[in-house]
Amino acid sequence: MSAAPLTPSVTAARIWKLLRGIFGGIFGGIFGGIFGNELPVAIDLEVVRELLNQPAFGKGASLKKPIAFDAENFEGALVRNEDRHEEWGIFYKPRPKCPERERFTIAHEMGHFVLHREGRGRFQCDKAGITSGQDDGRDIEREANAFASQLLMPRDDLDRLLGEHRKVTFHLLSDIARTF
Repeated sequence: MSAAPLTPSVTAARIWKLLRGIFGGIFGGIFGGIFGNELPVAIDLEVVRELLNQPAFGKGASLKKPIAFDAENFEGALVRNEDRHEEWGIFYKPRPKCPERERFTIAHEMGHFVLHREGRGRFQCDKAGITSGQDDGRDIEREANAFASQLLMPRDDLDRLLGEHRKVTFHLLSDIARTF
């Protein structure tokens, strides 16, 4: 019997469950000195990268630290190392004035790593590729976007921060998004 394919929401939820276990005290004694015992609201993507290198997600693959790469019409990429097929790298467009966009791009490429890497050895994300749907790219781009969104801003935390606000406005959501 084969396992059901991973979906963006299931995968992000599994990562959050692991992180909440680590930061919530299950492994607090081990990781407490490194990370502290409280799970930060803004998820540490380096910790997520380390989790993705574990067998539950990585399955023999390793994800290297993201590298800034500034090129025209480039947002991000996930690329397999041609010499070491188990090794993958994330490249992202540096945006010093918008670190939120950098975080989203890195999380998006992590989504490709965990959800789509079995299908190909390279994912390059630019504005044209996302909208053109080449190689049915729109579906995997939407899935990577959904993964990044749910990883960076989990629904239960979003609901908690929205609290009793009766009117959800652009400004309210912008303030909450900066929190993540």
